[in-house]
Amino acid sequence: MQKVYLQVKRYAPDNSVQMPEITAFSGSIKLKHADRGVFITTSTFTQGAINAAKDLNITLVNGEMLTNLMIQYQVGVEVKEHYMTYKIDGNMF
Repeated sequence: MQKVYLQVKRYAPDNSVQMPEITAFSGSIKLKHADRGVFITTSTFTQGAINAAKDLNITLVNGEMLTNLMIQYQVGVEVKEHYMTYKIDGNMF
């Protein structure tokens, strides 16, 4: 069984997570004796953060991916409206 350590940051859309946050998180993973880490943000990651995460075996989840996961697994969301679309049945004409 693997021990996974999570960190979640709520950032403004124009404030990306940078490399120092990822390397600091890596130190926390080691202190907690976890096997790997997942860093989640409502924003995005800089290229430096992405490169560091690859080297440090940290999975990154940005705001867009988080939103897609929330919808896919129906966590923290609810259906507001349903829409139906129609097409002409060519066999009837």
